[in-house]
Amino acid sequence: MPVNIALVVPTLNRADLLARLLLATKGLPAFTVVVQNGEQDVSEAKDRIVIRPGGNIGVAAAWNLGVGTSFASDPIGAVVVANDDVAFGVPTWTGFVEALDAASPVLAVSRLGFCLFGFNESAWDRVGPFDVGYGLAYYEDLDWLYRAKLAGVEVVAPACLELVHEESATRKADETLNARLLAGREENEKRYRAKWGGSPQAERFVRPWDERKPE
Repeated sequence: MPVNIALVVPTLNRADLLARLLLATKGLPAFTVVVQNGEQDVSEAKDRIVIRPGGNIGVAAAWNLGVGTSFASDPIGAVVVANDDVAFGVPTWTGFVEALDAASPVLAVSRLGFCLFGFNESAWDRVGPFDVGYGLAYYEDLDWLYRAKLAGVEVVAPACLELVHEESATRKADETLNARLLAGREENEKRYRAKWGGSPQAERFVRPWDERKPE
């Protein structure tokens, strides 16, 4: 029997794109968890859980909340995490189902990166939550990817030929938010380098903050 997969979607200010995604994926996941970081009118449904943390808690915290809620619901064995500004259907979902239906830890990342990715519960158990120290956004995905590789998680690229991403739709809809995110991205880059001893793909630490890779 294929693995049961939940879909996790944080959202902030693009209810139109969220509605498009929910319609396109209706009936595909076991259920969908929407983490409402903004003030949009998103309703619960039979196959949809809406979590309202009371404000914008940032990408990492929203992912943690949605993923934790999903795995607490038996018998979910994997999650797919999507931006609300992506569009995909059955072929891409099937690619993720095939990639994540494994007993060993697996992280599946789409060809467009972490706008759409997924992992099974054994990967989550091995790597742990996303680092909320990155604040609103940026580098929390690369941090988890590096930690996954250190933990021996297999990283795969599922088939997702019809995937569309309206990149940065959330921040483009809010100039104030955009300025905060761009400023935060520079700080998060510095934080990543300090935490892992180098930029992505040039890390020198095998443990955060102080442990160097063996020469």
